[in-house]
Amino acid sequence: MLAFDEGSFRDPDGRVFFYEENVYRTLDPSAVERMKALLSLPFFAKWVESGNLINTKLMQASDVLPGTFYEGNCILWHEKVSTITYPFEWTFSMLKDAALLTLNLMETLIENNYILKDGTAWNICFKESRSCFYDVLSIDTYREGQPWEGLTQFLQEFYYPLMLQSYHGINFQPLWRATQQGIPVSLLYKTLSKIDIFKKGVFKYVYLQEKFSANKAISEAKLKGEFSKNAFSKHSLLHMIKDLQKCIKSFEVTKHQSVWKEYDSQNSYKSEDVCAKEKFIEEGLDVLRPASVIDLGCNTGHYSLIAAKTSQVISCDLDPICVDYIYLQKNPKILPIVLNLMTPSPAMGWHLKERKDIFSRIKVGSFMSLALMHHLCITYNVPLESFVKLLRSIAPCGIVEWVDKKDPMVQFLLRNRTDIFNNYTWENFQKYLNEYFNIEKVTSVNDGCRNLVLLSEKL
Repeated sequence: MLAFDEGSFRDPDGRVFFYEENVYRTLDPSAVERMKALLSLPFFAKWVESGNLINTKLMQASDVLPGTFYEGNCILWHEKVSTITYPFEWTFSMLKDAALLTLNLMETLIENNYILKDGTAWNICFKESRSCFYDVLSIDTYREGQPWEGLTQFLQEFYYPLMLQSYHGINFQPLWRATQQGIPVSLLYKTLSKIDIFKKGVFKYVYLQEKFSANKAISEAKLKGEFSKNAFSKHSLLHMIKDLQKCIKSFEVTKHQSVWKEYDSQNSYKSEDVCAKEKFIEEGLDVLRPASVIDLGCNTGHYSLIAAKTSQVISCDLDPICVDYIYLQKNPKILPIVLNLMTPSPAMGWHLKERKDIFSRIKVGSFMSLALMHHLCITYNVPLESFVKLLRSIAPCGIVEWVDKKDPMVQFLLRNRTDIFNNYTWENFQKYLNEYFNIEKVTSVNDGCRNLVLLSEKL
């Protein structure tokens, strides 16, 4: 079945569509020669081989498509990415790597007389632990004296979010998600102190940008007139890119303590319980044999690494510091995502179809939900049955950990509130599990306070 990507409509040069499990893009006749030339260049092949640019081929439409569908002669074939994540689901290091990839690509393009039409983070995906540029049609031919029209976009979607977290310790993800276009310069400007103006990259890329954008007396036509050929020669453009690279490389995460970063070493597990849990997961996954697993509430990824021995893994947690720790391990079989299950990424954008919700984008064969349910059911009052339904909506089988009220962590969560959770019992949990799964195996750990449960698909 042939279907267009509802989020691909902004570029008049071509639109993404899917046909027989492949990803293609239509090509406007005016873009065909440009793509032919681009795809034949040595640097393009080198970037594809490195994994930093999506593999792309120019094809005859009649060779792969039904004759009545497409009137043009040529289309693009793109390598399929299994899971697309959005910039507000990335960590600091992921956004930083994506920013540097964009600048490095710009540098290579300009040296070869090409340029990016834009500077958006939406052009980047993550696969095999590295950032990958996948909007090939946003690469255009370069004209001497041409400014980078995507600079403001790049600053908003990469530079300002990184600066906000680096200089102020404020996680960028909620703000990025709210705007879907990064962080406006006017917002970042208001967070700066008088001392901040002297920090690297602030005066040129924040202070002056804010003054230009705030000065209503400067018309757009007059501002464009200031962009002389000398100001945007190839040399000056490359100089600006190198300057941005230096600034972004200098950004580091503010060293603040994560709530969950030390959980692995400070939880209530004894060493023998950890070993039993590891063994249960290894044996359970050996029974289920899933091609892919999602680790919900993965923390620092200890159990994700076990799953990655045999499966592709998506590691999710609400703590960006924990997820960043996983990303920096650079395991090619693990895709990290910043995800709060209480506020998962919804459908957004044009007509609520341009950006898909997180669960529409994640397709896995199995789940792991370890030391998670009490946080959702006790802290956020999620009913037990709703929690089980969520697991079943994500995958047909998996491993879940029951955490009893006797457990020290649950006691900690209940310390300052009335226990209204009469339904939160092991008996009720088993009942709900049996409605949606087959319970294959149960193992108790932590002196009976926790049960590990292996679940198979209920046919």
